[in-house]
Amino acid sequence: MSVWHASIEIMLGIVLLSLCACASTTGARGAPRDQPADASAVAPPVSWTLELTGAGLEHPRVFTYGQLDGMNMARLDDITQQKTHFPDERTSWRGPLLEDLLSQAGLRPGPMNFTLQGSDGYTKTCTREELNGAIVALQDGEGRRLVDVGRQVVTLIPPRLTGDYWIRNLQRIDVEPVGAAGEPG
Repeated sequence: MSVWHASIEIMLGIVLLSLCACASTTGARGAPRDQPADASAVAPPVSWTLELTGAGLEHPRVFTYGQLDGMNMARLDDITQQKTHFPDERTSWRGPLLEDLLSQAGLRPGPMNFTLQGSDGYTKTCTREELNGAIVALQDGEGRRLVDVGRQVVTLIPPRLTGDYWIRNLQRIDVEPVGAAGEPG
């Protein structure tokens, strides 16, 4: 083999090694592998908030995504999400306890009705006892932010209730005292 052929083979080898090294650190569109190619898809909507309101609270509050993300995260592991039309699913979640948020808003003593509303207008009503142990999930069981894996921004996870009470993109909780006849007061 001539010196010229050996030089070309060495140069081709260097080019191939460079291409392999570049491919191993970036995705198909050139973005780092641990991040989506469109970085704007990672950031939660700046205007997203969770409003706690109603006569059952001494200090109604509005929490931003950033405030929730800065709170202590509770874990709910191997929670069964009961589904109506699909097989039940066991999942794990991380997020601040709903109880902590309600405490900051000054939840009054006594029986209360909680009306939960998602950003799409989906609404469910339940009691204080039914929400015991609930979290506002910001992360899945592996610690990935829900907004980063394309699911939603947050989800209310009440472990004692069926999946139709798992409110995606929870935006509002109205807390109202229960009257003597069991109706809102």
